[in-house]
Amino acid sequence: MASTLLDALLRNESGGRNIPNVHQGTSSGQAQGYFQITTGTWDEFGGRKYAANPLQATYEQQADIASRIPLRRWDESTVNLMRATGRPINPNQTLGQNLAANNESFNMFSPKGGGVAATRPANPGDPGLNTPDTRLPASTPFSGGAPATFTPAPSGVTAPPAPTAVAGLEARKSPGFQMPDLASLYGKAPLQAPPGIMPVTQPGPYDPSAGTRQQKLIEALMSNLGGGGIA
Repeated sequence: MASTLLDALLRNESGGRNIPNVHQGTSSGQAQGYFQITTGTWDEFGGRKYAANPLQATYEQQADIASRIPLRRWDESTVNLMRATGRPINPNQTLGQNLAANNESFNMFSPKGGGVAATRPANPGDPGLNTPDTRLPASTPFSGGAPATFTPAPSGVTAPPAPTAVAGLEARKSPGFQMPDLASLYGKAPLQAPPGIMPVTQPGPYDPSAGTRQQKLIEALMSNLGGGGIA
C-alpha cells in the first residue's frame, strides 16, 4: 500500500513511468506522462509553455502543471487510493495544495524514465485525466537469444547418394529381366489355334482385293447356311 499521497497517485496513474495511454482516449485527448494528464488538460493549465504535450516534458515540468490541477480531476480510483493512505485530502483543492498540507513535495519521487503504455481504460465521466492499470508488470525488452548453430554429421557417416533421373525403359528393368522377342510373337508364321478354330496368320501388306475375297467367302458361308447373301 502506498504510504504517501504522491506515491498513491503515481502508482495508480502511470506506475511512475513517463508513458502514453495508447488504448483509450478521453474527451480532452490522450492521457500522457507520469501524472497521465490529457493533452487538453495540459493545454488548459499552461503546459504548452514547456512542451506540446506531457510526454515531451520533463518530470519537473509535468509536476508543475499537475500541481495546479484540482484533485477531483483525477480518476476516482486514484483519489480513493490516496485516501487509503490515511492522510487527509480535499478533492476540491489542487494536487499541489494537498501535498503541501501533508508535508509532501514532488521531489519525493525520482523518475524512472519510459515504460510500457498505459492499459486501463478510462472510467465513464472521466473529467479529463485517464489512468493506466499499473498492476500489470512492465514488459521486458527482448534481449535476443543464442544464434542458431549447425551440427555436422558424425565422422564416418556418409549421406546417401542423390537420386538420379530415370532415362528410358532400360533403367527401370529388374535384374535378370529380358524383353520378349516381339518378332517371334508377331511373325508371319501362323499361331497354333485350338481345334476347330481357323488359325490366324499375321496380316501382310495391304491387298486391295482382300475385301472382295472376304465378301465372297462370307457369301459362300451364307449360301451353305441357306441364306440369301448380303442384303
